[in-house]
Amino acid sequence: MLLDWGIGWTTALAFLALMIEAVVGYPDRLVHAIGHPVIWIGRLIGTLDHALNRGSTSDAGRRAAGIVALVIVVAVPAGMALALEHVLVRLPFGLLLAGVLASTLIAQRSLYDHVSRVATALEARGLAAGREAVSHIVGRDPDALDEAGVARAAIESLAENFSDGVVAPAVWLATARRTPVIRRRRSLARSVSRLPGRESMAALRSRARSWDAAVAKQAPLTSALRSRSTGAPMRS
Repeated sequence: MLLDWGIGWTTALAFLALMIEAVVGYPDRLVHAIGHPVIWIGRLIGTLDHALNRGSTSDAGRRAAGIVALVIVVAVPAGMALALEHVLVRLPFGLLLAGVLASTLIAQRSLYDHVSRVATALEARGLAAGREAVSHIVGRDPDALDEAGVARAAIESLAENFSDGVVAPAVWLATARRTPVIRRRRSLARSVSRLPGRESMAALRSRARSWDAAVAKQAPLTSALRSRSTGAPMRS
């Protein structure tokens, strides 16, 4: 019997994925053994960059190569997701298996672990340890931050990544009829600088902005959830 992936099933899938990720997360042993979907995509981008990004190629050729790379980067994970869905809807426990797979697209436990390490480091071992811990979740130079700056940086990272690493994928899982392949906005932004061709990179930036716009639709919900959990008023 085929499962009907209507709104009821997709809502259940989102809830199940959130629960599995909160309890299990994505174990470090699994990362070391097989990697992570973001790592796989990064390797794919690196392979395409090595194969297609040649300085001797004309601008038109680099643009065409960039378009090919962009199509491949989008099509490969989308095709894998559709193939997995095609199999899972035919299995008795397909929803449970889909929840396990979908949990890899959510980052709530990892986000909690990394931010709590910053707080623990600051409280237990001082500023130097706090700077080292926060360096794993921010791009700025931690050596220029005082204790308040380290705490602010961790909170800012928490607020940003809660939206695009938890709320956005959960909402899309709950509302999309097909299991979405949702990657965190940061992984797409990082790929901009690695794809070949100036024109193709401009096209990828445009695609990144479209992903940002999709994520932004969840921003009011993110704000409401933060306000509900902290008791602080919402701000636009």
